[in-house]
Amino acid sequence: MIFTSDVEISRAGVVFKYGNPLPVWIESNGEKISVKEIFYSWTERKGHYLIYKYTFTDGFDAYEIALNSLSMKWFLIAREEL
Repeated sequence: MIFTSDVEISRAGVVFKYGNPLPVWIESNGEKISVKEIFYSWTERKGHYLIYKYTFTDGFDAYEIALNSLSMKWFLIAREEL
């Protein structure tokens, strides 16, 4: 089952590799979710700024998240129970 939303992520742990952000964990609705494996990452351009997108698993569910490089806010786009 796929749950889709566009929920702002309250906190995120991020490392930068070669100047690109890589999520390590996110926190949404009081739940901390660890990034176990990133399946795919890509960027989309919105005017003058980039949206960094990632699909990953925490070992139980699959997630799609996005980082708006202008506002520096993270969003939970989708969550799928595996």
